[in-house]
Amino acid sequence: MSMVVASVMGRRRRNKEVGEKRKKAAQRSKSGKDLVGKFEMDPEAKLFMTGIMHKYDMDHDAELNFGELKALMIDMNEGCEVLDHEVKTVMRGADESKNFHISREELESALQGWFEMTEEKKSSCCPVS
Repeated sequence: MSMVVASVMGRRRRNKEVGEKRKKAAQRSKSGKDLVGKFEMDPEAKLFMTGIMHKYDMDHDAELNFGELKALMIDMNEGCEVLDHEVKTVMRGADESKNFHISREELESALQGWFEMTEEKKSSCCPVS
């Protein structure tokens, strides 16, 4: 088997795995297992989410807009650039109210979406030493 064929087969296998992960995540969201409002967060998690909101909610409207969410995602990405379409994808997935902002109640879902995206992406923007 040539290296080109092996590379293509490996890429197809990874694409299939990513597709399966996305289907499972969509099924969990539809069943309500990932929705913050469906389950009570423990006090420590609530305090953590509140702290994030205070740090990144620059206009103090109790929600994160596109720019504020992007700043949070960049910090979580260890300073590496985050593409606008990635922010839009996370926002679309977590914004249950469909107001183009992330509330504290939607923040856990947004963070989970970003972690899943970075796991899939495994970006090489910042070299691991």
